[in-house]
Amino acid sequence: MTRTLLMLLVACMPFSAISREDVRVNENDWPPYFFKGNVNEPEGLGKELLQLCLPKTGHNYHFDHLPIKRMWQSIMSGELDINIFSRRPDRETLLYFGKEPIFTASYRPVVRASSSINITDSQDFDELMLGHLAGLKYSPEYLAYVEGRIENGGVHISYSNHSLMRMLLAGRIDVYVNTSDTVLWNAKRLGVRNNIKILDFDIRSGDYFVTLSKKSPRIKDKPGFLRIVDACLAELKENGKYAEILNRYTMQP
Repeated sequence: MTRTLLMLLVACMPFSAISREDVRVNENDWPPYFFKGNVNEPEGLGKELLQLCLPKTGHNYHFDHLPIKRMWQSIMSGELDINIFSRRPDRETLLYFGKEPIFTASYRPVVRASSSINITDSQDFDELMLGHLAGLKYSPEYLAYVEGRIENGGVHISYSNHSLMRMLLAGRIDVYVNTSDTVLWNAKRLGVRNNIKILDFDIRSGDYFVTLSKKSPRIKDKPGFLRIVDACLAELKENGKYAEILNRYTMQP
């Protein structure tokens, strides 16, 4: 059986078909950190790092892509063990957080390279046609702004990063916000790196951590599990392996 066919069969398995002892890890749709297991894509920065560190915990594990709504339901029930999150007070009730960042992401506006648009305040978005990736949380303040704009029109909602960039380049939208690394990766894949620019206005920058569902029945010593993963990430940063992986995804430490 080829590797591609095997991966397709595993990806199609419901959770119930996987070993009940396997730690279950969400594989997000978030290039270049995760590629939801697509066989024609790379592993992703986050997945590569987890594949190096999870074996050190002594647990078997399985990656599976869950849509956002089901992901939250599975985190709350303990059906899903691991996801990558930034730290927020409302998440502390559901999750145990690691202490060593797995990566840092910065949300910034993206415009056409020829555009004279300059964003220095949220009000600068008011007269612009916005693009919005369904499910993306940004910051609480900017998300509330986008939701208000959706109610009043003036927002194009997309369900993929590629379509957002195509809408931008076609002039259907003036600006959208996403993580800089995601934008640069998509621009590189589409061959349009010179056609877009990322503005300096920082919507939100933050560290992202490996987190465990507090309801997980498969990981008994949850703080101990996270200490092992944290130590592994710190070691990868110290020995240069982390920087090597970052470089493959055109990212800088």
